[in-house]
Amino acid sequence: MAFDFAAAKHMLTCPVTKTDLVFHESSLVCCDPHRRLQFPVQSNIPRLLEDDSLELDQETWQELMKLHGRDPLTGSQTN
Repeated sequence: MAFDFAAAKHMLTCPVTKTDLVFHESSLVCCDPHRRLQFPVQSNIPRLLEDDSLELDQETWQELMKLHGRDPLTGSQTN
């Protein structure tokens, strides 16, 4: 069974910034424009540890925010 982000969305936030997360492919991406952290989902389990995260470059993060209906400058939900 695949990770069901829709079912868990209301319980999950970025452990570093406490902002929303979006699910992209096999990872969760923090919506904070200053940190831009990406957390892996391995064996259907989110690895929400800062040590396991990667910091995305600004351009990649902005593209992901647009793709998920978020403002590419602030990460806020637009729709």
